[in-house]
Amino acid sequence: MMSDAYPTRQMPQRDGTQAALFGPWVLKSAFQPIFDLRSGKAEIAGFEGLVRPFLSGRGASPATLFRTTQGPDRQLLETVTRDLHMMNAATLPVKNAMLFINLDPSAFSDRLAIAVALASVRKQWAKTGASPRRLVCEITEFKAKSPALLFTLADTIRANGFRLAIDDYGSDESDAERLARLRPDIVKFDGRWITRLMETKPGYRHIKDMALQFADRGIATVFEGIEQLWQLELSESAGATYVQGYALARPEIAPTTFGRFAEAKVQTARDALRAAALQVTIEDQPGIGYSHRAA
Repeated sequence: MMSDAYPTRQMPQRDGTQAALFGPWVLKSAFQPIFDLRSGKAEIAGFEGLVRPFLSGRGASPATLFRTTQGPDRQLLETVTRDLHMMNAATLPVKNAMLFINLDPSAFSDRLAIAVALASVRKQWAKTGASPRRLVCEITEFKAKSPALLFTLADTIRANGFRLAIDDYGSDESDAERLARLRPDIVKFDGRWITRLMETKPGYRHIKDMALQFADRGIATVFEGIEQLWQLELSESAGATYVQGYALARPEIAPTTFGRFAEAKVQTARDALRAAALQVTIEDQPGIGYSHRAA
């Protein structure tokens, strides 16, 4: 049961978006694009929904919000934020793009809680009229209370017709056998992990081999945390399906300005990044010298 400290209600905004009241917090949706660069263009394939909390009119860290919200209120918070992102997805400029939302395995204590959560997601997503395959449910494999609950969550996501993504792959807890059992549609490589691997030739070969192995199994890959030109170049040459990071676009609170990527006058992502990096030589950028040897 929800505590009295966390009443909730929707808050329609003048700009056409929705915010949510969650106890003393006002919650808003931010989105970050996920790009498919395989065609050589900056084509948006999807958006990740990210909550932006405000307390007394001032922005606060999402980590603070989640850390101070526990028990039944935490499950309610998860529901409120997911619903908020699904509602605000209508304001995004690419209408056929995927929407990535998070389902935290640690928030589920039993099978019933998982079933209730996915029923809620299905009901809210149905209001958008979009195909279930456009909704991508992200889970982090090592946060579940038990392997059985993790597998139940993955199976329930698929049973509802949604895509399954494994987030933060490459962390210390990642397990190849467990990943095979989860059968994801998408694997998101941890940004810090792939950046560390990109700094060495053996490391680059490792992530390139992994991307190829996933592709052979019909699993798409997202390289996260792409913040510099050399990382983007290595991601492309390594065969990443999608890329995400500050080098391409930072998260924006809805309504976003991401429609600029659909405008003909906008350069491709690579050209725009190279133009911004003209004053920095290849030799001066960490790791960039290796990027010309990596392919």
